[in-house]
Formats: sequence, C-alpha cells, structure tokens
Amino acid sequence: LFESPPLPSDWDKDIYNDRIPFKTRIEYAKERAQQVGVGSSRVAFKIPYQGRDTVLKIAKNRKGAAQNEAEAQILDDWYIKSTGIVIPVIDYDETSNYPTWIHMEYAQRITQKRLENFFGGHSMEMITGYLDNLQGRRSFTKYEIPEELHENDYFANLQDVVLNYGLPAADLARAANWGLYKGQPVIVDIGFTNETAKLYGF
Repeated sequence: LFESPPLPSDWDKDIYNDRIPFKTRIEYAKERAQQVGVGSSRVAFKIPYQGRDTVLKIAKNRKGAAQNEAEAQILDDWYIKSTGIVIPVIDYDETSNYPTWIHMEYAQRITQKRLENFFGGHSMEMITGYLDNLQGRRSFTKYEIPEELHENDYFANLQDVVLNYGLPAADLARAANWGLYKGQPVIVDIGFTNETAKLYGF
C-alpha cells in the first residue's frame, strides 16, 4: 500500500469515518469528483492521485461496506496480485469499523468482443458457466470448454481466482465487470463474493 493519503488533500477526511451517514459521504464526493459508476451498494468516482486517474469506491449502505471489506481482503492477497487478472488496490479505509471506501487503479472500459479475444475468442458465458459448474452450482446447462482453453493463461488465472476466492462466476460473464489496465483485462469489481451474498441475503 502507498503511504501518502489516497483521498484528495483538500477533502475533509472526517466525512469518511463510519459515524457519518452513508448518503452524506456520497453527496460530498459528488460535489468534488466525477462519478464513473454506480451500483446498488457502491458508487465509484474518478480522482487524481500521484499524477494519474484512479477510482474511489464509496459504500452506499452496509452491503457496500461489506463488499469494500471483501474486496480489500482479496485484492491485498499476494497470490491474487500475482495473477495480474484483478485491478490493483491502492488503499482502503482502515480507521473505521468497516471500510467506507476503497481506492484502486483506474481501468479503461473494455468491449465484450475484446474481452473474449483474450480468452481465445470463446464466449464468457460458456467460460463462466463452466466455472459455475465446477463450483457445484445447479444449472440447466452442462458447460464444456475446448481443450485449448486450458492452455490460456487468462483462463487459468480466472479459474484460480473464482474457485479459490469464492466469486460467483456468472457475474464475470459481462464486460461491465472488467476493464483494461496496462493493456490487459482485469476484474474491476470483486467485492460481491459468495460470503457477502450469504451475509446480506443477496
């Protein structure tokens, strides 16, 4: 993790402790940064950091905080960093009872076709369906993958990450959960795990 503070220097750091309402933290960021993504649990903002664009994800509710926490734990793991298939984390809120924010590198958008090209041109629906089957999920479809995919480094890394860290593979079928970082495809949203799903009844 970097030692310098991730939040812009002119931001009020006290806004981001867990005593402040979720909505207040989101509104504060909206007044100061460009919103680049929004989900049911978190809002993502583009902020400058050390001369480059980065992303700050702020929790909208306790579900979002749980996702921040899961994402921080997973992305901080040395092995998952070594795969190169996830967006690098810069820092996260360690002063609150739960992480109100997580700060990560910025990835460019990627199209479905370009994403699938990295996986030998095979459909992400088939690939993630196969991984879902491996996780023992019930499915009307029994997915099989071509033998050549076992020689694909991106597939090998994706399989490791999904199976070892309890990620719902189906979430990774869409390019919206991926981005391009230094010319490589990376998963940009990894906080929704099987554990957080059970915890908050998703």
